Amino acid sequence: MQNLRLPGVLLFLAGSIALMGIITAEALYPSGAGYTTFNSEISDLGATKPPNRLIYQPSSGVFNIAMLLSGLMTLTATFFQHKLFKKIAVSIPLSLFGLGLIGIGIFSGDKVPYHGMFAMLIFETVKLFRTQNSPARRFSHCQYSMEVLLCQSFV
Repeated sequence: MQNLRLPGVLLFLAGSIALMGIITAEALYPSGAGYTTFNSEISDLGATKPPNRLIYQPSSGVFNIAMLLSGLMTLTATFFQHKLFKKIAVSIPLSLFGLGLIGIGIFSGDKVPYHGMFAMLIFETVKLFRTQNSPARRFSHCQYSMEVLLCQSFV
């Protein structure tokens, strides 16, 4: 049971950093710029889509770094959980999700088509987690709720 702590803590921190990164980026977004959680995309915190691309600092940096760190922690947790369980049905989707987060952190919303490709990778891995018959299925409902908050508007 002791060996489960590291991947669990890393996944918890990844989700917490992503959530707090989004909240902090929203708080730092300029008030007159027109960002709202109801009408705007989460990706706008990193940069808006072309042709009218806008990048507001420090909001963009906070968002991109949070996504990058969350992705790195997810990949690290995946490595350790795979060493323990050797369940490829869990390891592949979780690692793809981590890669997607890293891609979102590197390629903000103004980097077409790369941002959209990594966002779709995240969406597809969420669907894969929801439909597979694996131990991850037990916590996929909570994870899905968090991922929907993160991914609802990356594309």
